[in-house]
Amino acid sequence: MKRVTRISSLGILIILVAVVLSACGQAGEGTGSYDDITPAQLKGMLDNKDFLFVNVHIPYEAEIPQTDIFVPYNEIEQNLSEFPDNREAKIVLYCRSGSMSATAARALVDLGFTNVWNLEGGFVGWEAQGYELIRNGRTTGQPRIYFEEDSFDAGMVPWGDSLEYTFQFTNVGDAPLTIGDVSVLALEGC
Repeated sequence: MKRVTRISSLGILIILVAVVLSACGQAGEGTGSYDDITPAQLKGMLDNKDFLFVNVHIPYEAEIPQTDIFVPYNEIEQNLSEFPDNREAKIVLYCRSGSMSATAARALVDLGFTNVWNLEGGFVGWEAQGYELIRNGRTTGQPRIYFEEDSFDAGMVPWGDSLEYTFQFTNVGDAPLTIGDVSVLALEGC
């Protein structure tokens, strides 16, 4: 005698959901994840600091006290020498709002770091909770440039004429700043 098993629509739906969820779990295997923390959690962690604290926001705007280094969020891989050799070392990242640091956290995780933390709300959220924020501080031992303006539109400059423009920038790090190369981009016909 043959046995016929009927699977209801609900049974099929449950099986499909299980297959999709297990596939999602497998897709993330090996890539790891990072943890988000609140400003209050970070404040507690800073009381007994045992991690590398990294500001990844560009351009420089501000920093949370006890920041160790500045690495642009989009240059993580090019600056791996700034990070611990031990891929299990605790690293906490932040930026202004949390989006750049989330990108940087994902990059570190993709590079094999396993103990990465991201500050939710960034230093804006930190300051909104009443915690100290340093603006144009000199606390890191690194040179950092703060530009008064990001760009300058000279309009149309006739061929052969020259234009003189003065801009101001400030070294907001501790170390001396050396300017090694300056370039100007001029687009013909713009």
